[in-house]
Amino acid sequence: MHHDTTEVETILQWLDQFWQQFGELSASQQALLDELSQVIRTTLTVIEAPPDRQSAWKETLAHVREAFEEHGQTDFRGESTLASALEETVDETTISRTIGMARIPDDVLSALLANRYLDAAVRIAIVVFDRPWEETAPGSVTVLAGWPDLDQADAHFDLEDGTLLDLFWRGSPTVIEDARQNERFNQMPSALFDRDRAVGLVLYPLVAGGKRYGTLVVNYGEPIDGSLIPHVHGLFDQAAVAIYTMLLLEAEARARQQAEKANDHKLKLLATISHEMRTPLTSIKGFATTLLADDVEWEPDSQRDFIETINQEADKLTELIEHLLSHSRLESGTLTMVRKIQPVDDIISIAMAQFQTLTANHNLVVDIPESLPSVYADPRRIAQVLTNLVNNAVKYAPPQTDVIVTASSPQPGYVQIDISDQGPGIPEEERMIAFEAFQRGSRAKETHKKGAGLGLAICKGIVEAHDGEIWIQDRSEPGTTISFTLPVSNSGES
Repeated sequence: MHHDTTEVETILQWLDQFWQQFGELSASQQALLDELSQVIRTTLTVIEAPPDRQSAWKETLAHVREAFEEHGQTDFRGESTLASALEETVDETTISRTIGMARIPDDVLSALLANRYLDAAVRIAIVVFDRPWEETAPGSVTVLAGWPDLDQADAHFDLEDGTLLDLFWRGSPTVIEDARQNERFNQMPSALFDRDRAVGLVLYPLVAGGKRYGTLVVNYGEPIDGSLIPHVHGLFDQAAVAIYTMLLLEAEARARQQAEKANDHKLKLLATISHEMRTPLTSIKGFATTLLADDVEWEPDSQRDFIETINQEADKLTELIEHLLSHSRLESGTLTMVRKIQPVDDIISIAMAQFQTLTANHNLVVDIPESLPSVYADPRRIAQVLTNLVNNAVKYAPPQTDVIVTASSPQPGYVQIDISDQGPGIPEEERMIAFEAFQRGSRAKETHKKGAGLGLAICKGIVEAHDGEIWIQDRSEPGTTISFTLPVSNSGES
């Protein structure tokens, strides 16, 4: 990475002005000046390896010293100035190269801290907006990376705070010589302003791709003025581009992962549809064809058995289609919810008819205390959750065992509903993925139970849409207890 030619020209101009103090230059003197200028230009813009660069600088200074001595100058006062300028250049070149190789924002911060003009910094934060600052202000800011408090990363602040909005709205660098003189800075979040140590403050807008997407906030432990901006603007601008590139790459990676997940989801959906529909369709088609055969007359009892089988397989198809539709609507955010204040007893009553059908070979136990507060929920959707969970319980619990539905209010603001069975239980290692779509646990495979693996995923989606949680409880005895919570009603809901 070559150095900014503007800074190269600055050094060359200084050398030219310095040489002019000897008056009009002769041809030989002008040739020497040109030679020195070329050496400096080569050193700063071509030579990349630090050892070679240092060697070239020493050679340059030696040339300048010799030129002085030829003109009877024994006190080379400009040597320290030129050496300082060249040293500053190597620092910036090294930092620039490090920023160019950075992969995360923390690496960018570490590189910037090597700059001598940040020696007095006591806190630095890379702040990004939730959207680029254009005609309207963004709604919030997030600390992408911070030093020295790395745990401040991901701190999130609303820009409704007047102090933050006033600070971040400027599109040009802002230098505050002594922030202690302004009380509003004491109201700033500690991730942005160190109340104990900060004195001066610099807010440098992060701009890349024509978008102002954030701000670099630098706290200094001493008063500062605007004279330092020309010394840091080049590196700060490069940091802005590097961070913006990281954000774009991160967004691209997320989009790619989402696309891959969506594609995987689609493939699983197609596989599920083809597999789960094949068996009931085959049965329906087979028994319907048998009944329609002209060369066989079936006894009424046999015909009824065939029709009952067709009816049962049609019910399985209906359940599968309803699950697929519900899951699809949850994924797309189009599953409608009509929430209202509802006693838990009333929601249980809606599902009771299906409970009784599902638990024909089990003992259904329902225990709902009368003292429970009402919940704010869509009764039809919560009845669907309860039916799915009871259906899941009876699939695996042995006949004539209990399937228990209870409710309680163990934490303020929520009602908890538990569905328990006496089946084999869900292994602990499978509980984390049990609520993911198309997941069928080992017990389903061992017992050859049919299903698309969507029931628990649908329950999770509906419960979370109600601002509740769903989980599998730890149990010491055999069986499974699945619990979920619903928010209780309050005066603000109707």
